[in-house]
Amino acid sequence: MQCRPFACNLLATLLALLLLSSSSQAKIRAPIRYLALGDSYAAGDGAGPKRLWPADAACGRFSGAYTYQILNNTDPAFAIHWPHYENHACGGATTSTVLWKQSFALLHKDLITIQVGGNEVDFFPVLNECIQQWRPLSSCDRELTRARSLVQSAAFVERFYDMLGAIKRHAGDETLVFVLGYARSFDAETDQCNGVSFSLTNPANVLSNELRRDFNELVVMLNDVIRASAEAHGAVYVDIDAAFEGHRFCEPGVREPRPDNEDTWFFRETPQRHSAMADGFLRSNSEQEPVSMRHPFRRFADLMRSFHPTVNGHAAISERIVDVLKAQMSEGEL
Repeated sequence: MQCRPFACNLLATLLALLLLSSSSQAKIRAPIRYLALGDSYAAGDGAGPKRLWPADAACGRFSGAYTYQILNNTDPAFAIHWPHYENHACGGATTSTVLWKQSFALLHKDLITIQVGGNEVDFFPVLNECIQQWRPLSSCDRELTRARSLVQSAAFVERFYDMLGAIKRHAGDETLVFVLGYARSFDAETDQCNGVSFSLTNPANVLSNELRRDFNELVVMLNDVIRASAEAHGAVYVDIDAAFEGHRFCEPGVREPRPDNEDTWFFRETPQRHSAMADGFLRSNSEQEPVSMRHPFRRFADLMRSFHPTVNGHAAISERIVDVLKAQMSEGEL
């Protein structure tokens, strides 16, 4: 597959920065010592029952997350026991917090999964302005332009590169590092959503083909950065996007909005909850604190599950991770 110009240039730049040295190949045998790092995608926001242990509850970790489904897989070749499992994924995490607050237990691990980046390229403001419009503060075009600029910025690329490089160095050559991308939320080619809106505050804001393509393109651009950095550092990039084929919003034959559709592997607020949230946002008085849509994680946790994978989506991610691990083992790379 020919890479996109942005991805090709990015990979060439990262490879030029890194002098690859020969290293011993990681050898993994059960029981696997597993460490999970990342943001709310990795924490499983909304997927299954919320975990009530204080550290889990504070980070918004849910029992249906792929990080826990990997732990509970029944294949004896990939057995992970509780004493060998650590989950530091936390809602709102960035590359900096993954590096400085989550990566304190890198030694003596067989497998580390990392999924982070979305919070640094303003996906939530784009979701607010372009799709849900809980409380519009800007404009869709402005937020899309800002997000594109952020994801392609040298600052973000360098932060991701430095984070992954530090984790690889401190984890050691015997540790296999999987770096996950994100999944596109929409089928952008179908027509039945062109007159559909996910916004109860502005029903005229419809999910046109162009809007869906623009939203998906941000995910593709972010994945380009993640993939290039993983390849430059000798980590394994895990493409989860293909696992969601047929399970996105606006799939053929699906009349949206269908927030209760189990074949859609992304959350969306039900109309009742969405309406209540919207009313809360739109109601203003002098006693209310101003709402920051760029840092909504603590105050509006219920909103944050929107466009995150469901339990079924996390099951697909878990299967994808195990499949990649099996494929590498069968090829004699481990």
